[in-house]
Amino acid sequence: MKILLACEDFRIGGAQIFTLNIGKELEKTNNIYLYSHYQEYIDWDLVNYHFPDAKIIYPKIHFNKTIKKIDRLLYKLKIDFSIREKFVEKNIKMIMRKHNFDIIHSNMFKSDYIFSKALKNFKVPIIITMHGNYETFMENIENFNGELIWNYFKKVQLIVKRINGISILSNKNLDIFKKSEIKVLFKKAKIPTRKIYNGFAIKRPSNEFQLRSSLCIKSDDLVYGMVGRGIPEKGWEIAIKAFLEMNLDKQAHLVLIGWSKYLNELKTKYNKNNNIHFLGYKRNTIEWINTFDIGLLPTTYGESLPTVIIEYLSCGIPVISTDIGEIKSMITWKDKIAGEIISINRGEVSKNELINSMKQLPKKLKKDYEMKKIIKNAYNNFSIKNCTQSYNDFYSEILINNKNNFIIEREYKKKRILLILPQFGEGGAERSISKLSNILSNNNDVFLLVNNLSVKSIYNNSGKIISLNIPISKNVFHKILLWSYKIYKVKKIKKEEKIQISISFLEGSNYLNVLSRYKEKVFVTIRGSLYNDQTISGIKGLLRKKVLIPSLFNRSDLIVTVTNQLKQEMEKYFRSNKNRIISIPNFYNINKIMDQSNKTIKNPLNKIFDKPVIIAAGRLHPQKNYSNLIKVFSKVKSHNNIRLLILGDGYLKNKLIKDSENLGLKTCNFIQNGYDRNSDIFFLGYHRNPFAFMARSELFLLTSNWEGFPNVLAEAMISGVPVISADCPTGPREILSPNSINNGINQTLKPEYAKYGILLPMLSNDLLELKIKIWSETIIKMLSDKKLRNEYSKMGKNRMIEFDQNKIYKRWENLIGNV
Repeated sequence: MKILLACEDFRIGGAQIFTLNIGKELEKTNNIYLYSHYQEYIDWDLVNYHFPDAKIIYPKIHFNKTIKKIDRLLYKLKIDFSIREKFVEKNIKMIMRKHNFDIIHSNMFKSDYIFSKALKNFKVPIIITMHGNYETFMENIENFNGELIWNYFKKVQLIVKRINGISILSNKNLDIFKKSEIKVLFKKAKIPTRKIYNGFAIKRPSNEFQLRSSLCIKSDDLVYGMVGRGIPEKGWEIAIKAFLEMNLDKQAHLVLIGWSKYLNELKTKYNKNNNIHFLGYKRNTIEWINTFDIGLLPTTYGESLPTVIIEYLSCGIPVISTDIGEIKSMITWKDKIAGEIISINRGEVSKNELINSMKQLPKKLKKDYEMKKIIKNAYNNFSIKNCTQSYNDFYSEILINNKNNFIIEREYKKKRILLILPQFGEGGAERSISKLSNILSNNNDVFLLVNNLSVKSIYNNSGKIISLNIPISKNVFHKILLWSYKIYKVKKIKKEEKIQISISFLEGSNYLNVLSRYKEKVFVTIRGSLYNDQTISGIKGLLRKKVLIPSLFNRSDLIVTVTNQLKQEMEKYFRSNKNRIISIPNFYNINKIMDQSNKTIKNPLNKIFDKPVIIAAGRLHPQKNYSNLIKVFSKVKSHNNIRLLILGDGYLKNKLIKDSENLGLKTCNFIQNGYDRNSDIFFLGYHRNPFAFMARSELFLLTSNWEGFPNVLAEAMISGVPVISADCPTGPREILSPNSINNGINQTLKPEYAKYGILLPMLSNDLLELKIKIWSETIIKMLSDKKLRNEYSKMGKNRMIEFDQNKIYKRWENLIGNV
């Protein structure tokens, strides 16, 4: 997706740092631009620290200083008009026409308002994240205090009418929509709203003693610290007053980090005290926060999820703060608080309560040995990875639902859904279709359409099965005749069954689905790399890649890919519209797979595991590259007393057996000849419970030439076996090393010990002997390192939690429920 992340400015502040952090993380799988309303308020040091490669757009306004002075005069005269705002609106419209963004994600009220106004007649969806300033402006108006926004509630109404999604950090963010002026409009709009905590990836520094000494602070002195925007509402002066009146037994210091005219005034006022350190603006506040013993935030500002609280926790320091927004829940773990919460009475912080907390917390720290654990677990709630995934999901949902400039989130209604596949079978696609039919049928009427029933499904399918009874074609003319008949028949079925959504799987079914469109929404799914599919070759392959796939697939309402890499492939090589592609990965019943993996393997197959076993699974097809896997195993076998177990069947079985025997390896064709204990390679065919075999193996190997989202790799990880995979397009890298995915395919040429498994070069014909050597050496190393295998087993299981069926099904539910 091409996403514009907008913020009023990029000076130090929670919303600004969030925008930079999420932008950097989203850039790994999207094309991200940033927008600042002010060129002069971009802190490039801050930007370069958090998002070094950021592409920032800003309006270049001539006579900017003069215009700002005129605007300030108009504001003082209570005239709700801004000359500068008009220039910014014009700039936004211009960059929207130039870049054609898929999503606008705005942060902070003023940015939300100007984007909503500027893009009133554009169809691009706008999402806003509410960081707390909506409540602040509302309270300012009610108390006639602080910065006032003229016609504030009318401006909020304009935002509500235009935006397509709201992300909140705290339930308090929604208070503005409870006001009588907005309540009815907001309820009618039914804007999709998600609670998503800001995410962080903060590394704690280790130079606190050096920084302390630069302020003449001794290692055993007590340091209170505070970081924030330089506005009175943050509680700077109350913190200073409380510090001055504490009367502690030991030497204490107060370190204040932030910059503004207001803070300069405080510095002048309190400059006689050598133990109060006004440091002004610091680019990397974390380095200084790490010098604190206790972090302060006695704020009365309309906070939601203040970044500084998370920064305090990341450095392992307790917090003293007011109970505003989500602060209390942020510093709570298992009903225990990582510090002290102080109350606010009539908009003011109690100085005496703050003094008492500042005096008592150091004493509590000496006695409470669990405090470090509480702080650590409280911080773990704010993972940048979880935050980014939540926003990616939200963006995808909004894109699908975007109609007529704003989205109405509808009450879920039962749909009539047709799933189209060539025929039943035993492959990964058939298994995924089975699982999808089972889940969709809970709330919908599901139909499964196949060419014929010549092959029975080994999986449990839900829904009404419809067979077209299409025979195998005899020649080209017969094939054309059968295709014409199929298109007519499927179109008729769609009409008679009143199908609302038709979803097709695999290439031929995708053609059929598009060509037989009636009045339903047509979704085609991409489950494997079409660009890298080596079976699509010659004149027919050229026709498919250059004509059929681009022209027919792009006529669908939506293309659903199982990986982000496939999404990029469709955009790059098949000219697909970004706005009509969504990525939804395969999903798994993790608990069920884990239960099955623990089941007993019956005699005599359990005897295979009398020796160490490495395992592979999948249909015996050129795609899986088993012939080269056998060559790798031959090298490994010469160094280890080990067996290779292959689960799956296919027309290549006899050839693979012959290849094995030519290398001096004894094979067991179990289905045909039964169990042979003297074998090196066991061809077992398909098994209903492959997970029990996987769980008992030392390693799982995937040598494929191309994939989509390989089910067997995911299921092996759930079963607890460490995995080694070819870095083929697409899927393995996205599963095993998700953070390394950029635009295009990044294939490794050497062993890559990724976070969740090992990626190796594809076993293609070029430099094959070298690649076989790399594979065999890596396998031998893994077989000899039990500790490393156990670590990858654990990490693999953790990774697959993200693909639990309950999580992924929500994406399908949102997709279908809003059609």
